[in-house]
Amino acid sequence: MMVNDPIADLLTRVRNGYMAGLAQVRVPHSQMKFSVSKIMEKAGFAAAITVETNEDGFKDIVITLADQPKNVPLPVLKRMSRPGRRYYVKAQDIRPVHNGHGVGIISTSKGLMSSYEAKHAGLGGEYLCQIY
Repeated sequence: MMVNDPIADLLTRVRNGYMAGLAQVRVPHSQMKFSVSKIMEKAGFAAAITVETNEDGFKDIVITLADQPKNVPLPVLKRMSRPGRRYYVKAQDIRPVHNGHGVGIISTSKGLMSSYEAKHAGLGGEYLCQIY
């Protein structure tokens, strides 16, 4: 299946997995999706990330979703930069996400980083998404 925006597809699959109460979500593998999911894992929005080969011989990223208590709202996964409207930020313009309770993912010249890491490294770039 051809997907025009693979990052939005990843975020939608994770959001739908949380809403359906699934334990894990499978996403077709790409290096960018893998890096985004590793940042999600580091921030605590995913319990584990593994790469498996499916029955067709292609790689899949298996995202084990973090357990959500019943009274806590589901995480918000918001796409910032889209294929039709790119969103770039300078290092000094990076702000905390949701008063420091979330994480932004930025594509910098040094690779994908959380908004906190990019700001402290003095790097700007394309602001891919926010998770809070």
